Amino acid sequence: LPPALAFSSPPASETEARKLEPGDLGGDRDPAGSRRSALGLPPAERFILYEGRDEEPVVLDEATLTEWQGCAAGLEGSWCELGDVLEMSKGEALEYCERLIWGGYDDWRLPYSFELESMVRYGVEGPFRDAAAAPRTYWASSPEAGMPAWTWLVNLGEGRMLPTDGEDRALVRCVRILGEP
Repeated sequence: LPPALAFSSPPASETEARKLEPGDLGGDRDPAGSRRSALGLPPAERFILYEGRDEEPVVLDEATLTEWQGCAAGLEGSWCELGDVLEMSKGEALEYCERLIWGGYDDWRLPYSFELESMVRYGVEGPFRDAAAAPRTYWASSPEAGMPAWTWLVNLGEGRMLPTDGEDRALVRCVRILGEP
């Protein structure tokens, strides 16, 4: 890892980090035909997938300096092959992320809408192992401007943001800021 990121990465003895290879993530194409991610980095340079403690996958996003829960809520296992995807209300999603211990970390939170938008992979799979859950609709913690009782859902497959009163049911994928305790 680059020196700026090394301080917060789990020790090598606890993880098996690997750079994703070109083609692992797909990606949008720029006018010259090169694959690009939403933030301009080629996908293989943007994401590092590693297994934290208890074989729980974590995705490091080097463009935003965040780490993502590698499996949607309800799934577990090193390939997110165990369990069933859970849909929750916003209140349940907030509580889930607040209580989550995943990959050896306990400082997870529900992502803001702009963080989820940065993961949009228009028409292709993202960096997560649970590909069937990845392109669906997820909760964001951001309130809608001018309507504080309303919030956002972000569809990672279509790149759409949907306003809601928080009572809908949607998937949850928690995030943490790199380097926080």
